Amino acid sequence: MGNEQFFTGWVKLRKYCEVSGETPSGVHAKRRAGHFIDGVHTKVADDGNLYVHIGAVQKWVSEGMKGSCQQA
Repeated sequence: MGNEQFFTGWVKLRKYCEVSGETPSGVHAKRRAGHFIDGVHTKVADDGNLYVHIGAVQKWVSEGMKGSCQQA
């Protein structure tokens, strides 16, 4: 890997899946399990589209995926 730079903000689910290799079903499963927290890792916009925050997901991965279920 060289000096690739990636956008780290909100992207539509389709784009997130394209760049990450994750499936939409996988993202929805992580939301249901509480790993992806709505408003932090994902959010449904007013237009009904699901968005994923790439930076928040990268942080979740780099921190060992700990504590994602702690928010209640």
